[in-house]
Amino acid sequence: MAERDLFEKYREECIYRITTDHSLTGSQVRLGVVIAMYLNRKTREAWPSEERLTQLTGLHRRHLDREFEGLKHLVEVIPGKRGRGHTTHYRFRPVVAEPAVPHDAGEYFAYAKAWITSTKYQHEIIDRWKAERELRQRCRVVGKYFEQLRDIIDQAVPPQDDEIPL
Repeated sequence: MAERDLFEKYREECIYRITTDHSLTGSQVRLGVVIAMYLNRKTREAWPSEERLTQLTGLHRRHLDREFEGLKHLVEVIPGKRGRGHTTHYRFRPVVAEPAVPHDAGEYFAYAKAWITSTKYQHEIIDRWKAERELRQRCRVVGKYFEQLRDIIDQAVPPQDDEIPL
């Protein structure tokens, strides 16, 4: 048996995400599955017409916008120009995986180093550092790990009059 290609796996993952999302209504699931079935292999976008969507889902045309509202966390709607032949495109949003919560100082160090170096805005680094104080205490982040993290933050956030809170 031939191994499935990456596109087929991608389409199956999209359908799986839709069918296992318990926040969606039945008509939103039908709409999402139809869009997944129309995905283009190269662009990974779909552009079935409103007429096609209503035929395949049994929805009325004026209800499509309401159903897409419930799908917006999974499907990005890219409006086309008005008129026949200028259809709307649909693209599935990528899955953003949350990192596992660290359980000890070594895990916290790797976890914190990753988010500190990937955060673009200094105030976000400081806000998150403040918010994770309890997590650092639970993981017992002290000594060399704590000092190394402070050095990484100092490199990312230029020193100011007020110290970065511990």
